[in-house]
Amino acid sequence: MKKLHKGADYFISLIGTNPLPVLITVLKNCNKDTKIFLVHTVKSENNIGTEKVAHNLANVIFERIPEVDIKFLPCDKSDTRKIESCVNQLIEDIQKEELEHKKRLVLDYSSGTKAMSAIFAERLFNTKKYNLDIIIS
Repeated sequence: MKKLHKGADYFISLIGTNPLPVLITVLKNCNKDTKIFLVHTVKSENNIGTEKVAHNLANVIFERIPEVDIKFLPCDKSDTRKIESCVNQLIEDIQKEELEHKKRLVLDYSSGTKAMSAIFAERLFNTKKYNLDIIIS
């Protein structure tokens, strides 16, 4: 059976406390050539944090897709300015690469906080000036 697509060039996931939905989405959309960004919160006095979940998830992803490139990106869970800064940093990282032809970017925003999900989805959806085909899942 022929695949409908080759997989995402970039995959961004907002990590919550349950990694299973993210793993399913990764396995559906990613391959060894995908650059995965796991956006997690950092443990603090007021926040349980999802950094450990992100690292554990990465270990499982590496078992399934050994050569995949995974980057971790810490992000605040509710401060809109800090979240926007996180999105901007992510876009800058992607912009550094030469985008000669249209690249496919998948955002899995289902596990983030409401603020994170809304800001990431809005910002990436409205990033039309870059040569990216944005899919929000």
